[in-house]
Amino acid sequence: MKKEGPKLLDASLQLEGTRIAGNVLAKLGIGRHHAARAVGLFEDKKEKRGVPQKSSGILSPDIQTRSALIIEIQSLLDTVLPDDIQTQRQWLTAKLPHLHGASAKEYISSGDMKKLFAVYALLGKITGAFDYDI
Repeated sequence: MKKEGPKLLDASLQLEGTRIAGNVLAKLGIGRHHAARAVGLFEDKKEKRGVPQKSSGILSPDIQTRSALIIEIQSLLDTVLPDDIQTQRQWLTAKLPHLHGASAKEYISSGDMKKLFAVYALLGKITGAFDYDI
């Protein structure tokens, strides 16, 4: 039996993280196209659909970071609104002054890493888990 090397194992873990992040986004009512942008699979029209940006190997480190942030956003939402997916979805679609009048869903779906982090930071402030500037 052939052993998995470190690179293959890392790629496998990145793929699993991306799968989990996609499931989280689907649960939160974010469609497949926007979910793909959220995890960084394509960010502009020049890139082919489903091809990672800045790809070196199977997935880029950016995709791994995005997946981790999405999973953490879900965890923080569960802290604020436990067992209430409908209210979580409502919060995600509400226009928020801390996000310049945009919704968290718009920020997450934008494909912009800074905006994804802004949602994470806002939830961190709300929960008291940490205090990053937004």
